[in-house]
Amino acid sequence: MPTRKINLEWISNMIITYLHSGNEWHDYPEFVQGLVQQYGARKICDIGGGANPVLPLKFITQSKLDRTVLDISSEELEKAPKGYKKLVQDIEVLDFAAAEQFDFLIQRCWQNT
Repeated sequence: MPTRKINLEWISNMIITYLHSGNEWHDYPEFVQGLVQQYGARKICDIGGGANPVLPLKFITQSKLDRTVLDISSEELEKAPKGYKKLVQDIEVLDFAAAEQFDFLIQRCWQNT
């Protein structure tokens, strides 16, 4: 199998902050909107947003944000409301070049117990 070099220079300039929210379903969109405003984010990626993007389209439009819903499933992305920029992508691939274009990544996670 041939080896492929990947340019990851952009990672060295990244500032990564991890935050935890205990209410991913109830107030999570409002929580994320506050973070977007606090950090001055402009280019947002909703990882795994599929049919249910986290940020409402009204907030995106009013805040003049560049917002992409990313999902591995084109079928799920087709269910998302019109007006969202959509990208079919697997974030686990080694050459995930799309990450370079965003300054704020969000993901709504849940855990089955």
